[in-house]
Amino acid sequence: MIVAAKVAPSPAVVVCTGMGLVFAILIVISLLITAQGKLFDWLQAKQNPPKAELPKPPQPQPAEEDSVSPEILAAITAAAYAMVGECKICSVQPVKKTILSKSSWAKAGMEEATTPFGLK
Repeated sequence: MIVAAKVAPSPAVVVCTGMGLVFAILIVISLLITAQGKLFDWLQAKQNPPKAELPKPPQPQPAEEDSVSPEILAAITAAAYAMVGECKICSVQPVKKTILSKSSWAKAGMEEATTPFGLK
């Protein structure tokens, strides 16, 4: 009578088998998700046929620095006052444009932090 000895697999075989199985399952899951996305895109395109493209509206002209005339500003202020009604504390205050000056190091840091990865 021949008795087979039980041989335990080596740890390297167990690790490689486990990792291979995990990666194979991850690949299958990613393929299923991709197929599901394509299926939903196809169903949505089938339900909603493409519409004719609307003409693009004209691009607005860039505004100049002081493009609001004093007459228009007075009319807007009068309309706002008419909507509010009688107000004892209301007053019109001038708004001053402030430019924040940053050091060159701050500008370089901001540029580096906001530049997309592929454009450096």
